[in-house]
Amino acid sequence: FYVAMFWAPLVWSAQPDGFTLLREWTYGGYGPDPSSVLELTDADRRTVVAARDIAVNDLVLAVPVENLMSPRYFKNRTESAWYRLFWDALGEEGRMLTYVHPDTWMALYMMEQRWLGEASRWHEYLSYLPQSFDEMPVFYGDQQFKWLVGSGFVGRAKHARASLSEQYDMLKEHLGDQLHATLEDFLWARSAISSRVFGWQSLPGVESEDGVQFMVPLGDMFNHRSPKQIEWVFNASSGHLEYIAQENITKGDELTISYGAKCNSKYLLHYGFTVSGVSERRNPPLSSVRIKFGLPLDAVDPTEKKALILGSSMDDPPSLEAEFDLTMSIGRLDGQDVFSYLRFVYADYSTVKARFKNGSCKKYSSPPKCGTPFSVSNEKATVAGFLEVLDAAEERYETTLERDNELLATGGLPVWQKDLVILRRDEKVVLRWWRHFLKDDVMPVLHASTLEELETREKEIKGRGPESQYIAVRVVSLVRVALDKTEL
Repeated sequence: FYVAMFWAPLVWSAQPDGFTLLREWTYGGYGPDPSSVLELTDADRRTVVAARDIAVNDLVLAVPVENLMSPRYFKNRTESAWYRLFWDALGEEGRMLTYVHPDTWMALYMMEQRWLGEASRWHEYLSYLPQSFDEMPVFYGDQQFKWLVGSGFVGRAKHARASLSEQYDMLKEHLGDQLHATLEDFLWARSAISSRVFGWQSLPGVESEDGVQFMVPLGDMFNHRSPKQIEWVFNASSGHLEYIAQENITKGDELTISYGAKCNSKYLLHYGFTVSGVSERRNPPLSSVRIKFGLPLDAVDPTEKKALILGSSMDDPPSLEAEFDLTMSIGRLDGQDVFSYLRFVYADYSTVKARFKNGSCKKYSSPPKCGTPFSVSNEKATVAGFLEVLDAAEERYETTLERDNELLATGGLPVWQKDLVILRRDEKVVLRWWRHFLKDDVMPVLHASTLEELETREKEIKGRGPESQYIAVRVVSLVRVALDKTEL
């Protein structure tokens, strides 16, 4: 299960005692009074700090289940008029055929409650939420995108915006003038949900096999830190979402929870911030990059391969481009899938066809993949094709890795610019890592001309985690068989 909050600088509503009202509204009489534990910094009036010393295992905050904004308040179709109108407008057939994202149902409820103003039971919470989420990528424009020239993140941000626009258009189509909310209102609600939603196995009054998502008034103001300083858990016995200190906390210290182990592209896309630090961290990975692999000009039997790729494409319309997410490990994300796809690309069609039959190549995966190497020559072509795409990907950026590091070291960048430089810097770190691995570790093994040289190469890369295993299991064994047969 997961948690999602917002960390980047925000614009708060102009209500001087809003935090006090929110603390009072949230408190259900169980656990410490939030006013005795939580306060805001004077500097920005948004960062939650300890109002007193807190000992490890102390209960920091308890939010009663009735104050968690969950589907229990709209799925029963009794409290939300907008939900009922949309549900009825879809009709039985529409509910079966129309895809409505789960967060869109929550957003519809949030927009309705916001429109109700003081008449809403959630007024204290909604009036204290940020009134804008400009740091979220769905609000990016040319000013932000020019800092990301060459980055695959641009496409992800634009796709996210387009998908949300389609969801809003669907609401507007069915509700018409009864939907008292604009696209900007919808983007606001979905951004609030993306950056703040919590998830748990189940909540009283909500049945779901996939877990339950809910908003946590007051509890969603805690910033991110890893390792976690405070852990949250739903206590079914008390009926509260409880925040429990994992360490001693001094009065005045900021209070934080963990948003989970993610790479910066996900932190930025879903929460609107990046994490500074060691971009080379591998476990969990902080850096990642999404790159596209098309059908290269030197592909073997390109006509047949093109038909297979288009036939398996999940895009509408079908595309020859396949996207892969890479981090600094062959064992994480899509690293091994890239090898599998390029083996398919550079193998002759008759061989691939035979492997479709025995299952070692996957015809209907998107794109088609061959997990087991074919031959030394095919693996060489695979690695060479991989390197070519990596080089082209880095050349598309307008700045170098070295220049990005200089900008970050110099400082003085606005927060949003710093986030974007960190993101593109991290992407280049991953691209460089893969180039080094393929060029300096894999290629020398593939080009070993004697068994003695092969053994030397194998010793050089021993003990490097998943990369060593790939080279030993896939590459060394492949080259050894070929050398034994003197077929190089």
